[in-house]
Amino acid sequence: MPTFLIVYNIAFLHKKIKLKQLSKLSMIDFYLERSYKNKVISEKVFNKKSNELANITKLIYGWIRSY
Repeated sequence: MPTFLIVYNIAFLHKKIKLKQLSKLSMIDFYLERSYKNKVISEKVFNKKSNELANITKLIYGWIRSY
């Protein structure tokens, strides 16, 4: 197998893994919102964790675009 195909396959695999991580982050965000609406967590915790998730999501989208 030529080297460029190996590199392309690795990059594609990494993109696939990152997309999978984005879907997991989306689920975490959903459950975080549900926890807040059901008053399991405070608004302060909700805002802090939501901002952290947003930053992680931005990083992953940046990594996906870089390939």
